[in-house]
Amino acid sequence: MKKIIAGISMALLTVVLALTLAGCSKAGSIQKAYEDAGYTVSSHAASEDELKDKGFSDEDAKDASSYAIYVVYDKATGKIPVATYIKYPSADKIKDLMTTTKDDGSKDTSAYDEAVESGLINGDCVYIGVPTGDVFNIFKNA
Repeated sequence: MKKIIAGISMALLTVVLALTLAGCSKAGSIQKAYEDAGYTVSSHAASEDELKDKGFSDEDAKDASSYAIYVVYDKATGKIPVATYIKYPSADKIKDLMTTTKDDGSKDTSAYDEAVESGLINGDCVYIGVPTGDVFNIFKNA
């Protein structure tokens, strides 16, 4: 009886862990949403220079291998970039980078909260560009 209970417990634990780890990144579901809408999506690991060009500090850019840049291309030609989004190591990393410290020492997360509310942040991904039109709505709703 103990072996049966232990086996069931291990199976349940395995399923819970698999589901928890599988839901970590939104980048794949965003890419799939664009591809389902007829767009072409290309991704590559970010370089330090690319991150610095996007406004990252030298310290944050040193960890470039944990970021990915996704470029969405026009439906008709597949050659004209119409959107870009960056996959961060985690949603917490985005929040940390967008949190400022007030004079009284308290943390201000208003910039992060506004970006999430407006749809510029979806999970661990940040939309880069003008937040309007079909391309942005796909990112926001993915």
